[in-house]
Parts: sequence; structure tokens; C-alpha cells
Amino acid sequence: MSSNLPLNFGSNVNFAVSGASSSSASNKHAGLGTLAQLLTRKSVINTIVGVAVMAVITWTERSMDAAKFSFGFEWIVLSLVAVVSFVLLAKAVRIGLRLAQTNIASMIAHIREEQAEARLVELAKGDSRVLAEIRAARDRQEAKFV
Repeated sequence: MSSNLPLNFGSNVNFAVSGASSSSASNKHAGLGTLAQLLTRKSVINTIVGVAVMAVITWTERSMDAAKFSFGFEWIVLSLVAVVSFVLLAKAVRIGLRLAQTNIASMIAHIREEQAEARLVELAKGDSRVLAEIRAARDRQEAKFV
């Protein structure tokens, strides 16, 4: 998927798009690694927190306008809401991104294990000695857990 249009959406988006555009069979899950790297950037945390705080402040401001509070009171309340929102939402977003990073890392590890197993099985199909060794190793491992 190539385009002749010069697109520049910022380093984070370009980084994600360049990783997501790989289409070869060996790089089937390369975008997951790119996603994990993208989620480590502080700008993602800042963007998510900023948007969430803007939504909370907008909702608070509209509610206070509907209730017909004075400008000074609204200003004080909105300032307090902004500070509290930043503190609470930043921690929640960090925890959520840490969980997402952990899940993505475990998915990548699982996919790599499956790919290694598939390569080993392909190798074993061509050589009966390798297949016999794999079976013996599996039997030893099963005997160890029984």
C-alpha cells in the first residue's frame, strides 16, 4: 500500500504506520511489536490524559452553565476539577498502558514460540531423526510432570 502523497502525521503515527504496513508472511505479527513500542512513549500517556481531562472539564462546565452558577465560582470549581482530573487520570492511564504493554509482550512471546514450534515441525517433516528426537524429548518432559 504505497502512496505518492507526502503524509506527515507526527513521529508516533508515522512510526505506527510504518510498522503496520509490512505484509510478508514472516512479518505477519510485526505490527504487535510496533504497537508495544508505541505504547511506551510518554506522548501517548499525555494525549490520552489530555483528552480525558478536556472531556471531564467540558462536562463540568456545561453542567455548571446549565445550573447558572456565577463566573467566579465556575472558574474555581473548573480549576480544581482540572487538577484532580490530571492526578487521577494520569495514574489510571499509566496503569492501563502498563497492562496493555504486558499483554502485548506476552502475546508476542506466545506468537514467537508458535513460530519456532512450526519451524521445528517443518524441519522434522524432512528428517525422521529430528522427529524421533522431538518425540523422545516430549516423552521425557511428560514423564517429568507425571
